[in-house]
Amino acid sequence: MSVKMFAKTRAQNVSALLFIIVFIILPFGRIAAQNAGRNIKTKTDTILIASEPGYPPFCIVDEEGNADGFSVDLIKAAAEVMNLNIHIKVGPWAQIKQELVDGQIDALPLVGRSPEREEVFDFTFPYHTMNGAVFVRKGTKDIKILEDLKQKEIVVMRGNNAQEFVTRDSISHNIYATDTYDIAFQQLSEGKYDAVIAQKLMGLQLLNELGIDNIDVLDIELEGFSQDFSFAVQEGDKELLALLNEGLSIIVANGTYDELHKKWWTPIEEYSLSFQDKLLMLLPYIISIIIIIAIIAIFILEMQVKKRTRNLRKEIVIRKQTEKTLKASEEKYRSIFESFQNIYYRANNKGIITDLSPSVLKISGYKPEELIGKPVDVVYQNTADRINLLKILKEYGKVTDYELKLITKDKKVKIGSICSHVIVGKDGEIQGIEGVIRDITERKQAMEEIEQLAKFPAENPYPVLRISSEGKVIYFNKASEPLLKKWQYTKEKSLPSEWKQFIIKTFEENIIRTTEIEIENKTMSLTFTPIIEKHFVNVYGLDITERMKAEEELKINRERLKTANSILRHDITNDLTVIKSAVDIYRDEQDETMLDEIETRVWKSIETIQNQRDQLKFLESHAELDEYNLEEALHKVIKNYPDLKINITGTCTAYADNALYSVFDNIISNAVRHGKTTQLDIDIIPGKEHCEIRFKDYGTGVPDEIKDKIFDEGFHYGETGHTGIGLYIVQKTVEEYDGEVTVEDNKPHGAIFIIRMKKTIEGF
Repeated sequence: MSVKMFAKTRAQNVSALLFIIVFIILPFGRIAAQNAGRNIKTKTDTILIASEPGYPPFCIVDEEGNADGFSVDLIKAAAEVMNLNIHIKVGPWAQIKQELVDGQIDALPLVGRSPEREEVFDFTFPYHTMNGAVFVRKGTKDIKILEDLKQKEIVVMRGNNAQEFVTRDSISHNIYATDTYDIAFQQLSEGKYDAVIAQKLMGLQLLNELGIDNIDVLDIELEGFSQDFSFAVQEGDKELLALLNEGLSIIVANGTYDELHKKWWTPIEEYSLSFQDKLLMLLPYIISIIIIIAIIAIFILEMQVKKRTRNLRKEIVIRKQTEKTLKASEEKYRSIFESFQNIYYRANNKGIITDLSPSVLKISGYKPEELIGKPVDVVYQNTADRINLLKILKEYGKVTDYELKLITKDKKVKIGSICSHVIVGKDGEIQGIEGVIRDITERKQAMEEIEQLAKFPAENPYPVLRISSEGKVIYFNKASEPLLKKWQYTKEKSLPSEWKQFIIKTFEENIIRTTEIEIENKTMSLTFTPIIEKHFVNVYGLDITERMKAEEELKINRERLKTANSILRHDITNDLTVIKSAVDIYRDEQDETMLDEIETRVWKSIETIQNQRDQLKFLESHAELDEYNLEEALHKVIKNYPDLKINITGTCTAYADNALYSVFDNIISNAVRHGKTTQLDIDIIPGKEHCEIRFKDYGTGVPDEIKDKIFDEGFHYGETGHTGIGLYIVQKTVEEYDGEVTVEDNKPHGAIFIIRMKKTIEGF
């Protein structure tokens, strides 16, 4: 197959692959988000790798007997960028291949992928593809087609893809194997065999190094014998496979691969590939790498935000929990368990738990099936509590409001109030115990806080009041004055009617009530505790402003995550759409300028992912917005639109983050794709407190009836039928900067998108 034919075939494959990728990238994003809680492991131990001695230029040994070659250098480079320690030994191919199967080594740098090997190895994406060829002594006349090899003596390297190929396709009845191709070619040169089957470029390189000049390569196409060379690991070693894949993708992207290729490959002009051909060969893998990196970026972003979310939740005092309805496994308990708030339990006379209500999950974190069949001791903090409980039950047959400390699944301590009785069988013998456990942890904590605060009410920084059961204020400390002022209370007046009724109801029902109230820009939690025997209600205040701020911060972070994910998916999908179109044009018209467009969009996608990593750092640190020169930012973005006439005037510095580039890109892309403009004037106007950026296009404009809808998420309009996700991202991001975005008409035709952002403070 010629180089041009090979490139054309590759381009067709790339087109098909891109078509599939465009339709699966969004589901991949959702899968990554759903799995954001999983951990990513790092390999820290030394990785043992083995290389064969005679497969130039991929694997050779130097004068000191050490492993060398293109594939050896390649795996070293991939390991280095991933901070992996490796040790490489040298051995015959058949031996080291079996050692990887047996788990004696961790990886091989040069393995041709084949159906037989896929059963025992896992492979990275291929880094080099080669075709097989038939080598014979010069002057051979009786081998012209593949069928002529049937009765010939064929030699291959033991364990090589060539041996698998000739055996699988029954190329000859006489197949011999040597430990290396050096031996195979030397023996063929000396007249021992009729032909050698090996990779064409490797064979030519090896013949050149050995100085053998009496062997020719035949022009016979070996259909089904082309090798995609990859790194191989033992089947199931997904962790090492992921690390090597990522390392290989990095050295392809940063140019290390090209440097090593130039170092090791002796130029053979008639078989060399152009840069465009190499780009087309690698394009499916580059795009796959971009998708993998994008998924990892979304995954890490989701994981870090969830980590931050958990930390925020620890700062929030959980006052109430959402009531959950759990389906019981046995129908006979359904009607009872579904409405049960406390824990119903039953244990036999040996102390083994035999039944639990679903409500145990909400209180203890255990599912019923995790505890049923286990000794009750596993949930007691102090075994002395159970011994004392059994003593009371044995003496009285029942117990009421017995307090004990229980251990939850996450090793926290909760205080339970238990009401239990013994179960007596027909023979009068005790069969077990059943009862109900009520979680009184919050009540006990509240009572302890109340008792602590009640010791020094006058010195308490929060409101402390005592109100009679009829609603009259008996006592209040100085910190209560703002509360009484809000209630408009004086000695001549009683409490407002709604609060008076609240006090009376609290006393009559004899339950502790908690409510929230805004006082002087603070959020205050008020706990009303009835003291029945004294005929009054104690009121204790607590400032929960910081907790409310934490809840608001949590909400903001969720919005930031949603916007960041939207930017990542939207921008990369746009770039992949352009890449697909460019590949289609190249395939149909052989327009090589499309290769430059493909390369530009690939690097733009990588830059988008890097910007989102920087955005993650911003979310983690809660750092202030940085200062951005709007003119410089715009000049970076317009490089992506070489065919659009763009004029930029003015300059200004505003507060923003890396998402600013996506904002500008979406505005310009919208003007080109939907407005059909060929010219864009961008004016940057500095004001006293704001920077104003006016994007003036000369396209079809925006109809008046949709001006207030184009920034809505998912809005559809016009012939394209596209959603408004791009402009939605613009609006959400600019709002994060405490700015705004609007649109107006550009007379006589076109639209003007106006962005207002906070200007940086000068002189600091």
